[in-house]
Amino acid sequence: MIGMGSSMGQMRRHFINERLKGGADRAAIDRLEVAALAAVHRENESGGQARQVVADVARVLGVDIDEGPGNRWDPEHMARVIAVAEQVRDERDGAAEQAKLWKSLAERQDNTAPIRRDLREAERERDHWRSRYEGAQANALYVREQYGHPEEVDELKATIVRQAREITQLKGESE
Repeated sequence: MIGMGSSMGQMRRHFINERLKGGADRAAIDRLEVAALAAVHRENESGGQARQVVADVARVLGVDIDEGPGNRWDPEHMARVIAVAEQVRDERDGAAEQAKLWKSLAERQDNTAPIRRDLREAERERDHWRSRYEGAQANALYVREQYGHPEEVDELKATIVRQAREITQLKGESE
């Protein structure tokens, strides 16, 4: 019997010996072999995809996973990728924290913000009244051109008011 601590080679030799014995168990062993091979192929494909992800991450991080003794897929080589990824994460977190501190400091130091806001509001209000003044100037010029001098305008107003009073008086008498 093969124990759990056996090497892959020992398990393979045991399997071959059992298979060579033949008999009724041979068909069952053949089915087990097919199932085991399918599982191994699926696992190998999944492992290959995972190794490709590790290789891509290593490339992005600038880690040469082939550097040093052994195979590039040895745990020691892949652990360097994880160590660099953790370092990058820590640097990112540190930079984010530093950015928050700088922003907070800038907000505390910027005591001119309310003054600038009030200035912008005053400029908007000034522009509004300037526009209204220019419109009134244009209207006054138009009235002068249409109706003549101010004395004539005052006389025209007086005539209109007098006629309105007369109309009101006539309406009052007719009722």
